[in-house]
Amino acid sequence: MGPRSASRTLPGATRPSRQPGFREDVFGARRGRDVAVPEGAEAMKVYLDDERATPEGWVPVRWPEEAIGLLEGGQVTELSLDHDLGDDEHGTGYDVLLWLEEAVATRGFVPPRVRVHSANSSARLKMEQAIARIERFVRERGAE
Repeated sequence: MGPRSASRTLPGATRPSRQPGFREDVFGARRGRDVAVPEGAEAMKVYLDDERATPEGWVPVRWPEEAIGLLEGGQVTELSLDHDLGDDEHGTGYDVLLWLEEAVATRGFVPPRVRVHSANSSARLKMEQAIARIERFVRERGAE
């Protein structure tokens, strides 16, 4: 996994926890599944980027801990990530995926649909590999 660890917690982010009220099989649109949202919560699509205009219907966030905070709330049904956010010391879109990977693998967190919109080709590849690992954890959990 390299020098960064999936157990790294970004400033302002808390450790993930299992969220009640979710279906266990909600990872990706690629498989045509609906994403469940806790009762009484409003679904949201989150767009992490520092420069691009946020598409209509998406909630803009600039920093990884903002995205993680919304993920923890259990209302995120879709997540679109940029990698380079202007301050690598503050974090990147990949850090969100590390948090999500740990949450899914160790705590049964149910992930939203995830996509990458980064123009950084090497970072995009690394992020897509992280998404594939998250999908694998979800599949393995479903087979138990």
